Amino acid sequence: MATHITEDCINCGACEPECPNEAISEGDEIYVIDPTLCTECVGFYDHEACQAVCPVECCLPDENNEEDEATLIARALKLHPDDAAAHPDADAARRLPTNRIVGAPVTAVPMLRELVAATGADELMVTAVAFHREARIRSLELLAANW
Repeated sequence: MATHITEDCINCGACEPECPNEAISEGDEIYVIDPTLCTECVGFYDHEACQAVCPVECCLPDENNEEDEATLIARALKLHPDDAAAHPDADAARRLPTNRIVGAPVTAVPMLRELVAATGADELMVTAVAFHREARIRSLELLAANW
């Protein structure tokens, strides 16, 4: 999941220089993270640098913007092609599809079938983006019922 800065930010600026992607900048009232640049420090550190230095713990996962590790690695490769090319997972990340399919089962199922046909996959890993566990389960149940 991408990281975001909550309203608890005290504008200390400790996080900004720690970001390897320059994804953090000073906003109108608090610091902000550009989710198109954030890699959660995947490919750089074994932890999120902004979280590690934040004195009020306001750099938190954004549950409305979940991303898998392959997507984050692919982003790091795109942002830092020279540095990231040496990463041990670079080749695997390039081979992985980074498809995001959003919608009701009637929309998602045909798109998933197209993904299977295009990739020759015999297995799909599906995640549901919802805050409550029950909602995630219901989403997957609806998808399975329409598959």
